[in-house]
Amino acid sequence: HVYPYRLGAFVQDKLEFQGFIANLGIRLDYSNPNGEDYNLGVYDPFFSQGLGRMIELNAPKEKAQSQTYVSPRIGISHPITEDSKLYFNYGHYVSEPSSSMRFRLQRESNGLVTYMGNPNMLFEKTISYELGFEQNLRDQFLVNIAAYYKDVTHQPGWIYYQNINTSVHYYDAASNNYADIRGFEVTLTKVGRSWIGGF
Repeated sequence: HVYPYRLGAFVQDKLEFQGFIANLGIRLDYSNPNGEDYNLGVYDPFFSQGLGRMIELNAPKEKAQSQTYVSPRIGISHPITEDSKLYFNYGHYVSEPSSSMRFRLQRESNGLVTYMGNPNMLFEKTISYELGFEQNLRDQFLVNIAAYYKDVTHQPGWIYYQNINTSVHYYDAASNNYADIRGFEVTLTKVGRSWIGGF
């Protein structure tokens, strides 16, 4: 049984100057596994048959580490005409790995460990950029054209370990994946006061 806890706090302010609008924000994320991590070598005998049943009682442990991350957020909007605007958004976003990735300890009936979680996994972090243009068409439609880029790091994944005589073979959780996401969107939205809406 584990009892992790986390805390999030967010502060935002809006600034306006001659039609120029900026939303500035900052978010604080804190995560504490509130438990222990097994201090084992990659091919430790505790992962093998028989001994795997005794990990909770006999394996060396150390206190799992907490994490704190500060995420800046900026949104800027600049009207070009009465019916159009340019905007730019930038922000950092983090999320915790799933509980299964952090606290899982899966064994076969003979005690052989097959999956080992990692409570010290890092936050999955996304840095996002977006540049867009919006145009109002006769107060009936809104056209939005946007390009975006997302840099994702510390994505959770599994690493497979197997020693030479296969007495130890298991998957260990790690923050070892990443992604680069680029995109372009065009959205037409029906606005105005009518019974029919959509995009």
